[in-house]
Amino acid sequence: MYRDFIYYDEEKVKSILAQLDSGLIESIGSESTHTGDIEGNVNTGVVAEMLGIKLGANGKYEYSKNNQSNKVLHDHAFSAMVDLMGKNLKDVSNLDRSQISNKSFVKISGDMKIYDYKDLSSMLGKWDKIGEIFNIKSESDDADTFQLFSEFITEVYDDLTIIELKNKKNSILTGLVKPKYLRETMRDLTFKYGTTPDHKWEMVCQITKIPQNKSQNIGDRFADFGDTLDVSKLNEEKSMSNFLNSFIDEFNKLYDVFASVGYPNIAVDPIGVYRIIE
Repeated sequence: MYRDFIYYDEEKVKSILAQLDSGLIESIGSESTHTGDIEGNVNTGVVAEMLGIKLGANGKYEYSKNNQSNKVLHDHAFSAMVDLMGKNLKDVSNLDRSQISNKSFVKISGDMKIYDYKDLSSMLGKWDKIGEIFNIKSESDDADTFQLFSEFITEVYDDLTIIELKNKKNSILTGLVKPKYLRETMRDLTFKYGTTPDHKWEMVCQITKIPQNKSQNIGDRFADFGDTLDVSKLNEEKSMSNFLNSFIDEFNKLYDVFASVGYPNIAVDPIGVYRIIE
């Protein structure tokens, strides 16, 4: 079996490996320097190598940042992590939403979709030019609306890229992608696979939140927005931070609506996303 990675969170894999391989590292010197001494026993040579650890001439294990060699070991490190997880890595590929538990490491296989909000914002902002090229007739108000949406997406979803995998039971796991861990650019991925790749895809991830089904729609949740804020009572506050915190609490409602995973999807932190080649 060959894993063709499109996303690999190197730091997450290293962290999991170091914690699962008990006693691997007691302490690591400052990472601001190129090389630092490590005290303690390294009981697994292969895993140590994956973490950039080698035996120095002085008999001490050393931690060295070598990005090029680390990339070569990514796939091996991922396999070692999966093996060390064992039964703690639950396969949810055939489970419905109610059977998936919170705060656990899982593996899911199924249909994948990629959503690039930055590209969407750019496309909407150029809608008038697209209309001219393809002779798409639209009212001037439509172009203004698209421009407003473009600006809104840029402000709220700046550089946001999301990966979703849906299993056989229609359970959808949604994860935020960190661009630096993508193996290829979004443009390359879309060109090669499209926005709905039809290969067999898998994702290993950590579940972070299982949203509950709320009866309110977006309009309902905005109905009382700002009601708890009363600027006229600023002088009565004991500190400015308390007053500002109340603003943050209120505006967090906006983030909950626009910038978080909603029901019925399940929020996850992706570790590795790849297609399986037999």
